[in-house]
Amino acid sequence: MALWVLVIINIFFFITFAKGFAISYLILALFISVAGILYLKWLVNQITADKDLSEEIISQAAELMERIRPFCDEVFVNEINRITEPILENIEQDFTKGLGWLWENNQIYLAGLEQGITETKTVINITENLNGNTRLENARKLQEKLDQLMQLIDDIDQFKDKKQADLEKHLQGKTRELEIGMSKEKEIFYEYVEKLLIQHIKDTEDGIDIIEYLNIDKLGEQFSVVIEKSIETRLAHFKDSTIKDLENMSADIVGKMQKGALQLRNIFSDIGGLIENIMSECRQDVPTSRRLKDSYDIIMELKEQANNYLLTLAWQDILIEKRWQDIQTKLYMIKDQVLANVNDEVTDYIINLLEDNITHYSGMASRADLSLVYKACLDAETIYQVSETENMQNIINDNVYSLLQFIRPVEIMASAALRFSETGINERRFIKDRQRQAEHAQVWERVIQELENTKPELIPYLDDVYPLAWVSFCNSPHIRQKPENINDAAWMMFAAAVGGQEIGRDGMLLIGLLLFIYSLRNKYVHPLQSLPLPLEKAEDVEYIRYAAYKSIDILASLNLRGIVKNKLI
Repeated sequence: MALWVLVIINIFFFITFAKGFAISYLILALFISVAGILYLKWLVNQITADKDLSEEIISQAAELMERIRPFCDEVFVNEINRITEPILENIEQDFTKGLGWLWENNQIYLAGLEQGITETKTVINITENLNGNTRLENARKLQEKLDQLMQLIDDIDQFKDKKQADLEKHLQGKTRELEIGMSKEKEIFYEYVEKLLIQHIKDTEDGIDIIEYLNIDKLGEQFSVVIEKSIETRLAHFKDSTIKDLENMSADIVGKMQKGALQLRNIFSDIGGLIENIMSECRQDVPTSRRLKDSYDIIMELKEQANNYLLTLAWQDILIEKRWQDIQTKLYMIKDQVLANVNDEVTDYIINLLEDNITHYSGMASRADLSLVYKACLDAETIYQVSETENMQNIINDNVYSLLQFIRPVEIMASAALRFSETGINERRFIKDRQRQAEHAQVWERVIQELENTKPELIPYLDDVYPLAWVSFCNSPHIRQKPENINDAAWMMFAAAVGGQEIGRDGMLLIGLLLFIYSLRNKYVHPLQSLPLPLEKAEDVEYIRYAAYKSIDILASLNLRGIVKNKLI
């Protein structure tokens, strides 16, 4: 504006003096010049005043923000904690429970090592009282191994507490990560509030304190809504990443436990070797030799226990079995809710369906050893049939619950029917040790062939099962005559076939069906969560329904006499 005023004055002077000099023109030009100068001065003052006013408003808004920010920062942290704390608490409880399960056998084993310490001390005392040039050297080496053993036991014992502290620190870090990730949304909100304040200050009359008219509590409520929506968009990733981190932590824990077991095994092996050397030097001293032999046997037994412990530390298998027990509680609740909404007419219809799918199904009801199977099949089929009806949607919100209901009748049936002989239990490891891989592979191929002939869609579910699961079964010290789960039942049958027992084509098919059911169960059970994973494929429900009824049918009629017996026949 000032530039245009100067331009106009200059043009006026040029036109005036172009017409010739006159007193009147000079007076008029001077008058216009003075007016222009006064206008320019007023304009400059006005611009300066506006600039001072803008700086004052911004300064006042910034001052108000200094009072608002701490309040909103507190709202920000509280809102994140309010939403994430219950999730983290549940994850921590599940993880701690799982860690406790992993530690059960560990603590039992460590408690038994006291005998190893005692025997090593005894051997040291015996060695120091022997004659010979090497007695002091042997005693020194034994003392070194004893020190290593005691230090290792102490380290393993303290490892749990250390990992528990690491867990708490890690979960706190996850919350902090979320806060940092959401800091951008917080700053955007602050910018919006500051602009709003500037506008309010401009519109407010002088002398009025805007803070009196600003409802900070309401502002906090608006902010909490913004934060809540932002957290909700990140919550699934936050939960998944936390669980993934804990999976890695669990694997690390078991890795350290396995390393400790390996070190214990090596220490006992070294102690055993030293005792053998001492025994060879005092063969003439019969009482001492016998005492050393007793100690040697105890040390070798502890070494074998360390080896077994090392082989059975499959953390995922341990946790999945425990989670499956938790999930069954949820399955019982769903079953009771569904059955409370089903009338007798529907039940009669389902019984007729089961009689078409399972041979002699109706006869199971009158048998004491099969009545639970009868009821479990009826429950599973009822839930399967009504799961898609509208009035059941609020009870069965995911068909994975329908899928998992079919596992219980098979578990009950296998537990009632199959018994593994003591001979079979004792010979498992020898079967593995002297196995001819080709012969075992041939048995497995027969299992796959029977599935191919009957239900080829199930074969892909067994891709990673053999031979690792078979070797694990052979090495497990926890196998009993009565199968504890479907997996044990399947490998008992496999061991019988490998050992030469004739189980027939139905027996081979049964092995494949049981392993399929077990694999599918594990697919939907998360080792760190007590709720099943969502159903991925609808056909999985159909597959497990078929496998469950076919398995029950075979178990009800398969005549087994040998390493494995069928109690029902």
